[in-house]
Amino acid sequence: MSNPEETLTPSDAPIRHFASDMGLATLMVTMERSVASARLSQGIESPRGGVSLAMLLTLVDITASSPMLAITKGWTATQDLSISLLAQPTVGPVVADNRVLRVGKKSVVMSSELYDTGGLDDLHEIATLLAEGVPDSFVHCARAITTYVRIPREAASQVDDYDPENWIGEVQGPVATGPVEGYPADLMNLAKIEPEHGVTELHLSPYVANSIGTINGGAQSLMIEEAAEAMCPGFAATDLLVRFLSQLKVGPARSAGRVLRRDPSGAVVEITLHDAGNEDKLLTMATVTLAPR
Repeated sequence: MSNPEETLTPSDAPIRHFASDMGLATLMVTMERSVASARLSQGIESPRGGVSLAMLLTLVDITASSPMLAITKGWTATQDLSISLLAQPTVGPVVADNRVLRVGKKSVVMSSELYDTGGLDDLHEIATLLAEGVPDSFVHCARAITTYVRIPREAASQVDDYDPENWIGEVQGPVATGPVEGYPADLMNLAKIEPEHGVTELHLSPYVANSIGTINGGAQSLMIEEAAEAMCPGFAATDLLVRFLSQLKVGPARSAGRVLRRDPSGAVVEITLHDAGNEDKLLTMATVTLAPR
């Protein structure tokens, strides 16, 4: 994965995953900092226009974990995600500058600042520039906070050799899986059951799974964004606050929504995710703030 130009043979190719469709690449700068990018393509866009806020949150969720795992030497599960959109990226790639805020006995908190680099895609150069101050050519797109809860390493599968400390100074990814044809919700096979009520369904599959065997937090965030925007046509998510409470055991994950406020200036929607095959056990709670498109 360290060579971005490597072409994988069919026998070597990884199982296709929505993170690889984003074209993610990560540079471990130090033990407490990583810089990661996602290409501006249909793989992170919304069919309603612009970049999906949930996919920006996915960029953070996946890549901000590297410094935290390097420091703790254990494993984690995402506990809380929050992101605020500051400006829509228009050129790309979108880059997240992830830094450790706090390392505790039970949790690790990361902060992330996201930028549209205006075509610059060399992560080493980007990391150096951001260490000196944000260049005028960069557009500050979003800021996010992620809280990870520490869990035993054996709770995750196929991670015995995973130690980001070994990658300091190296770019990991992107993994080539072919051109992306379709928007994230379609590629995930997200089913819109009753869009006006925020009801969608998503089955656990290799495409959306994480290392601990449940639906990735970014994929859940996309469910939440899609449900909220379906309930409020003409509005787009500008802030997401997501709290993960439990893991999917049976599936599918099913969303439900409630509009807390809506007027011409904006809306606030509550979205919950439940394990539909496990007595509708509550999985995730989220608050979505939306503004007119």
